[in-house]
Amino acid sequence: MPTGHIVHVKTTIPALIYPCRSVGAHLAAKLSRFQSDERTLTDELCDMLAIWLEFASAIPAPTPWPTFELTLSKTTPREERKIGADLELIIRTPLGFKKCLLQAKVLETTGDHLRNIALGNKTAWNKLRSQLRDMRRRTPDLAFLLVYVPADLLDWRVQGFPSYEQGFHRKPKMGFQSYWGATVVPVNKVLKPLPGRGWLSRSDPLGAGIPIGTSLGVPFWKFLLDVLLCGQGTWEVLGETKVTISDELESHRRLTVGVSGISVEEWRKLQARREEILNWPDSEVAES
Repeated sequence: MPTGHIVHVKTTIPALIYPCRSVGAHLAAKLSRFQSDERTLTDELCDMLAIWLEFASAIPAPTPWPTFELTLSKTTPREERKIGADLELIIRTPLGFKKCLLQAKVLETTGDHLRNIALGNKTAWNKLRSQLRDMRRRTPDLAFLLVYVPADLLDWRVQGFPSYEQGFHRKPKMGFQSYWGATVVPVNKVLKPLPGRGWLSRSDPLGAGIPIGTSLGVPFWKFLLDVLLCGQGTWEVLGETKVTISDELESHRRLTVGVSGISVEEWRKLQARREEILNWPDSEVAES
């Protein structure tokens, strides 16, 4: 089970906004330019986040924020895992850990259906529902659908960290911000509540493709920081309870994000500022 490069940075919570938003913009541009598949894009998500996080510590926060050590690593198994999740996200902080499972799909440039899953394709929708159900059985409150949105449907803005693919962006047009290139939807918002097994809406499970900008989906940057600051799921405690994370991957790759070098009390103070972070103004992310 080979593991790639491990990134260690000293950073702040606001500094994480820049690389996380840039990842969405990069994936949107790459999808529009090369029509990459979801596994390629998921690898890009992990890799570009790691690359840009190494520079995030140099970004000054507009007001004093506590610093901490952030560690990020990606693990990719040699063989396909037993469930269909594309990404297993492990979050570790002074308060404990969480595990999220994400199934990735690509939104077509028309914006009305996922790739290879047209609205009338019952077999494909049933397969997706089965994958989401399997993930939710393992992580009831932390199972997600990750949808890659092409830049053709967004505003093509280059975020704080540019990339080769974003270099081909067109003149920005009206639309949602380019960081929506990675849009995350909680499985509990599309499947019936447990012990239910079906779609909340059988006729249109995802609202004609993916509801970018609505209460159903959130951009990846906001999802990641929300999980980190405990807006999603609850912390499992390590130590006396002997809770451990299995070495066996349940997905095609694992992204581990670890926080250290900050006290429990300071981390709780950061959690109390969660709304401030999630409503961070777009204007404060500088374009290149």
